[in-house]
Amino acid sequence: MTYIIVILITLILMSIYVSGVLADNLYENERVDLYAKANIIAELMPVNRELFYDEETVENVKQVLSGTVMRAVVVNPAYGVVLDTAEDANMSGRIFIRSILKTSLEGGQAHAVSKSGQNTNIMAVTVPVKQGVNITGAVYLFETIDSIDNMINSVTMSLYVFSMLISILIGMLSFGMSYII
Repeated sequence: MTYIIVILITLILMSIYVSGVLADNLYENERVDLYAKANIIAELMPVNRELFYDEETVENVKQVLSGTVMRAVVVNPAYGVVLDTAEDANMSGRIFIRSILKTSLEGGQAHAVSKSGQNTNIMAVTVPVKQGVNITGAVYLFETIDSIDNMINSVTMSLYVFSMLISILIGMLSFGMSYII
């Protein structure tokens, strides 16, 4: 009996490790993708700040984000929204303050994972918008990562079930072997 418990604990610990590595890898891939798109959007911003509302700029940004559920918000150094890709909740002209935006408005890049008001997990990145050496704003790019969380939970549950089945099989085999002897 002790033998079965040791095997079960080993398999469960291995499952936890595998799901942790999977989660880290998936989150890192998503973060890299967000940073890549955010940097492309930052490069698309025109030199003249008044042209952030330009139809061509908005169309180019939407093209970069096409096929994704990402939302981009571009702010000026005073945290005023100058471009928002959301059609239904456009925040252009409003103040948009997020703690990670401060890092980008100082010239760095930042990322964060948080819960939204709708109880979904959101991954966000910010990158500075530069014109030469001057920082003229920041790009805040975010998306929900619930699909990643659901996949990790599904794989973890499958690993736990597999561990239980292996333990039951080993238990039956060892019980059968001890009965024969």
